[in-house]
Amino acid sequence: MRDASAAAVFLFLLIAPLGYARQAPEAAPPAATSASVNPQGLEQKSAAPAQTAEQKPPQRLFHIIPLYNVTFEKNPPALTPAGKFRIFARSITDPYTILSTAGQAGLEQDQNHFPAYGQGAAGYGKRFGADYGDAAIGGFLTTFAFPSLLHEDPRYFRRGEGGIRRRLGHAMANTFVTPTDSRRRSFNWANMLGRLTARSVAVSYYPAAQRTSPRVFAGFGYSLGNSIVDNVFNEFGPDVERWLFKQIGRDATGRRVPN
Repeated sequence: MRDASAAAVFLFLLIAPLGYARQAPEAAPPAATSASVNPQGLEQKSAAPAQTAEQKPPQRLFHIIPLYNVTFEKNPPALTPAGKFRIFARSITDPYTILSTAGQAGLEQDQNHFPAYGQGAAGYGKRFGADYGDAAIGGFLTTFAFPSLLHEDPRYFRRGEGGIRRRLGHAMANTFVTPTDSRRRSFNWANMLGRLTARSVAVSYYPAAQRTSPRVFAGFGYSLGNSIVDNVFNEFGPDVERWLFKQIGRDATGRRVPN
């Protein structure tokens, strides 16, 4: 689907960090406990009831779109490099990512984007490979590699409250400002450098006409625009989901709401 050098670069990027993923899982915060007394008169602590399905933040919007890189907590614990890599790995292997990339490649083929790829199965394969390479390399660099090196948090921190204008500003600013692992606010170097590097790598497997500096920076700007759109969607999407399910008489888990 792509030339051998591009394939080798991607495989190296994907395999190299597997050692991080073998680290021990991040310790979960201790559950709230309540005291009880056993027959011997010794105080015991029992775990508090788990959250109900309605209380848990959704893992997928509309049961389809994954939200692995979104946190609904106000002060979540910092991610380790292993945690950052797991977010990337789950996102890039998710069926939604693969199917949406396949749809994008089909649209590009229908509109004959990148004519050098040709048509037919071979042309479609090249377009799908290039699009999936964009997603994989970009996600690897902006979610794992640069955030780990620069100690920045790659997640979107959903505000979830306040006026629309304030929440919209928060969503747009998250592309350029992010918390560090020590919970300080910082310019989002990981996002910027990751997206620019990804576009620079992409010239190795796109047609020769795309291998120019203006194309790289145009792609970088387009990628930043997508980042802003994604953040706005992550901020307001759960609200739309709750409203929609309420209209059809169901909650966010799909269960019928009593009238």
